[in-house]
Formats: sequence, C-alpha cells, structure tokens
Amino acid sequence: MPIDCASIHERAPSAQLKEVLTVDEREQREMRKGAGDAFAAAFELIATPALFGLLGWFIDSRLGLFPVFTLVLAGIVLAYETQKLCVSYRRSLDEALEQRRAAYGQGPV
Repeated sequence: MPIDCASIHERAPSAQLKEVLTVDEREQREMRKGAGDAFAAAFELIATPALFGLLGWFIDSRLGLFPVFTLVLAGIVLAYETQKLCVSYRRSLDEALEQRRAAYGQGPV
C-alpha cells in the first residue's frame, strides 16, 4: 500500500498557523523583560568580579604578590553581587506575593 507523501508534508493554512502562534503582547513584553533582566543579572555576576579580578591582577603584578589582590577583590565583588541578586530576587517575590494577595482579596473578576 503506497504512502501519500503529499498529505504528510502539507502545510497548515496560514489562518490556523496564526491562531497557534498568536501570543498576547503583554505576555511577550513580560517574557522579553524577564529575559533582559536575567541577562543583565548574569552579566553583572560574571563581568564585575572578572573586572575587579583583573584590577587585582594588575596590582599584584606591580607589587609581586600574585594571587592575593586578585582573589580578594574578585571574591569581595562576587559576594556583593550574589547578595545583591538575592535581595533583588526576594524583593520581587515579596511584590508578587502582595499582588496575589491583593487580587485574591478582590475576589473573582
């Protein structure tokens, strides 16, 4: 029994495809904002300690104390960036909780 390849490879009509791919603009904005925030946090978490590590490496090379300032500066900045990220995340969770509590108190819309 032959297989009908045309029916297998047939594309969906564009109207059906648009219905499937349609995403609310508000949801798109939230996704883009979330992705941008995540990228910024990742960049800060990596780039800032690396820059201070390079500064420490420069100081160490001038003073002849190779790993001391490199590790100290990079470690302090990494700890600060991690703490800042945790505080920001906790604040956003608290804001989301307050929004849910306010919506719950209003009842169904």
